[in-house]
Amino acid sequence: MMRSFDGIDYYLIDPTGNITILAVSEVPVSEQPQIANKLMEHEPTCEQVGFVSGSETSDIGLRMAAGEFCGNAVMSTAALYCSRSKLPCGSSAQVTVECSGTDAPISVNITCEKDPVKTIVYKGSVFMPKHKGISQRELTYKDRIFKLPVVDMGGILHITAKDPLDLTDEEAEEAIRKWCGDLRAEAIGLMQMHDLQERSLKLRPLVYVPALGTCFWESSCASGTTAVGIYLAEHGRTVSEMAVHEPGGDLDITFSDGRIILGGAVNIM
Repeated sequence: MMRSFDGIDYYLIDPTGNITILAVSEVPVSEQPQIANKLMEHEPTCEQVGFVSGSETSDIGLRMAAGEFCGNAVMSTAALYCSRSKLPCGSSAQVTVECSGTDAPISVNITCEKDPVKTIVYKGSVFMPKHKGISQRELTYKDRIFKLPVVDMGGILHITAKDPLDLTDEEAEEAIRKWCGDLRAEAIGLMQMHDLQERSLKLRPLVYVPALGTCFWESSCASGTTAVGIYLAEHGRTVSEMAVHEPGGDLDITFSDGRIILGGAVNIM
């Protein structure tokens, strides 16, 4: 259902708990951070804002408010495209999304289904962009040194920790702000893995976007989940699929020919 606030039309979308606003009104890029903050104040459950547009190279365009990349927002945009195109329940479609923070359009497979209570749900598989690099970095916080992998997803860096760091939530939020500056990142995530098993793990994502001043313990993070998959693949992970349990629900990783396909569910609220 389309909503409106202060002259901006938008949709509120739930991709695995990572509540996302997709604004469909035309907003100049220079005004998007300010409008995003207003929308997030209006919708306090929201964790991020994207602006949807037409595209000459893809089915639909998406620019995140700070120009970063977001896999959950890409999946949400593809689901919104299918909803507005009236994709029949039980049918699937391949949607291409031109997204900020990436060099090429992202391909998303969307299937329209009904859950047990007859609510329409869009199941998505996103062919995530290839990472730009992975490096081991020394990151300092107060008098401590952390040696951690950093995955460059293009538009956002993700620090991956195989085990939870010995930091309180408040310390982690302070550290990620510092590390964002140290790494000169446009946006940054801290992905702490818990209970790593052969075919599953728990993940608690923290994401900081300095242009918006937002620092969220997110319900799920698609690009961070992908970064974790990249890290594990480069360290000998041989299973073809893995379930990632996040606070808002599960995302699935499929490893395929050096690429990662991310699977999840989207509900248009």
